[in-house]
Amino acid sequence: MKHNPLNILVIEDVEDDYVLLQRNLKKHGLWKYGTCVENVEELKQELYTKNWDIVISDNSLPQLNALDALKITKQINADMPFIIVSGTIKIEEAILAMKEGAADYLMKDNLARLIPVVQREVKEARNRQQHKNLESDFMTFIYRCYHDLRGPIASLLGLVQIAYADQTTLQQFDYLDHLARNVRKMDATLTQLLQIFAIREIVPQPEIVSLAEVFDQCKKKLQKNYQVGEVEWNLNLEQEDVIYTDKFLLNTVVEHIVTNAIHYRSPARALVIELIYDKNATHIELVLKDNGVGIPVSVLPKVFQMFYRGNEQSTGNGLGLYIVKTAVEKLGGQVAISSIVGVGTEIYISFPCVVDNSINTKKLASFGYS
Repeated sequence: MKHNPLNILVIEDVEDDYVLLQRNLKKHGLWKYGTCVENVEELKQELYTKNWDIVISDNSLPQLNALDALKITKQINADMPFIIVSGTIKIEEAILAMKEGAADYLMKDNLARLIPVVQREVKEARNRQQHKNLESDFMTFIYRCYHDLRGPIASLLGLVQIAYADQTTLQQFDYLDHLARNVRKMDATLTQLLQIFAIREIVPQPEIVSLAEVFDQCKKKLQKNYQVGEVEWNLNLEQEDVIYTDKFLLNTVVEHIVTNAIHYRSPARALVIELIYDKNATHIELVLKDNGVGIPVSVLPKVFQMFYRGNEQSTGNGLGLYIVKTAVEKLGGQVAISSIVGVGTEIYISFPCVVDNSINTKKLASFGYS
């Protein structure tokens, strides 16, 4: 079978082993260009100055070991496939290397596995890069669409407002109301798409954030933009409940979860939104519950997908929970959901605490910390 030849960087100090590895890869049409390095300086020089498809490393060299080489490689190129091929390696060392990002490990006396492992890892790395390129193109498309369409949409809304003044029949007003609602919906979708672009592009800027203030701002914003109606808030938060995280991202998460709860509230009862909050030495955990209409089990695996709408009756654009997931992942966290139709929905969020010794202790004391 013919394969695409690769640029392969080898970390090895035994010439015979390097030649054997090279011969094996050439035999299967996988060797296009390669070189061998033995120390940190040579490794960095090659990684910075040439384009490599994969790194293959011995476990232990006099001046370099596989774990250190792996860390250097991932610092320079996080997506670079890294395989350990060693004469001897302890299982504990292999497990640690896999945790640090090594793609696989194999023994020098079992090179039959080398070819399928190299093919697999290079293919997966290229697929990841292709996905990133497509995602980057899509984000650029979103950004351009927002700026190209935002002006015409604003003009159209202005024209609708002028047209209201010239209408005299109820039917004409109904037409204009329908037009205005759809234009505002288009405007909201564009705004949310730009928000996704912003979340993807920003670097999180941690600061001291009061959870009570986050929810107060969320309530005020929703009351301004929506007919919220009666809502019972069971937050149990004090001003002293503060965390150190990116405020924009946290506000985004809370706003979209609560907005989703309002959109899918039950007509049979007043909406109840409850927060369960916990913080330990490493993670912050938030659980937001509502007593809305609930989500069918068959739909739950798809709710965090972009543009996914659970049914044709849905009035949303399918972006809210996708934005939640994107923002939580930007914080280095995870999000999950559970729901029962007719009972309500719970959204679970967990993200790392940010430790920064430069936090002003006086400012912390003003929040009840010392």
